[in-house]
Amino acid sequence: MSSIPVPRPTCLRRVRVDVLRHSRHRRRGLPLLGIAFLAACGGGERQAAAPAAVRDSAPAVRGVPVDPVLAQQLDGLPPRAGAIVARVVVRRDTTSFGVGPAVVTLTSGDTVVVSDSAVRAWGLGGSLVAVSGLDGAGGFENEGQSLTVIDLVTGSRRRVISDYFPIVRVERVPSPDRTPLLVHMRDGGRGSVHVTVVDARRGQVFRQMNALGRVEGDRIIVSGFGDGETAVEFGDRRTPLRVDTIPAAAIDTLPLLVLPREPR
Repeated sequence: MSSIPVPRPTCLRRVRVDVLRHSRHRRRGLPLLGIAFLAACGGGERQAAAPAAVRDSAPAVRGVPVDPVLAQQLDGLPPRAGAIVARVVVRRDTTSFGVGPAVVTLTSGDTVVVSDSAVRAWGLGGSLVAVSGLDGAGGFENEGQSLTVIDLVTGSRRRVISDYFPIVRVERVPSPDRTPLLVHMRDGGRGSVHVTVVDARRGQVFRQMNALGRVEGDRIIVSGFGDGETAVEFGDRRTPLRVDTIPAAAIDTLPLLVLPREPR
């Protein structure tokens, strides 16, 4: 009996995403997980560019498909010409860890609800606001959070972060024609501080676990302390293992990070 030939794809591209287990599990000495994906592409020699690997990210279970979490343009708000943010608060029950509406007060006295399910909110200067939410990328006990940047002048809302950790602070780096953000996150289990850098027009471009970040002029300085037993806390005075300097002028030249969504 003759066998039926099976068509083969014209080409294959291999994308490798190396992810580390969550810090709670890594303390047990468990090994690095390597997840490889094969994707068929069309004829010819053109191949899609592989997404950048995410360093020190939370795990993805073997054999379970993962979805990349990219920056996403959300439904916009009505534009408000000349809007300047004076104050932003989240009106929620402070006795719980729930969410509530993020209410922005403008210098004109008008109020605008920019999100009805915010955890925290930050004014970034001018017409920009950042709001964190519970729709992150999973993480241990599903603690991961998202970050959405809203421009009240244009009405645009873009989700720029979907990560594995809660977001505790957002800072904007001064730049005349770019919008770099320094975002601090905290591991809800171990308590260590992590840092990610965001291009507000595109998404995450840099990420460092167990690290502290600071803004110096038009630069972001990230000090990484490795993954020892001692959790990194704000104000840590130990000597860092590495220091990265990211100029605001170079923020739009860095490739986007693609975080795999951890199964819940």
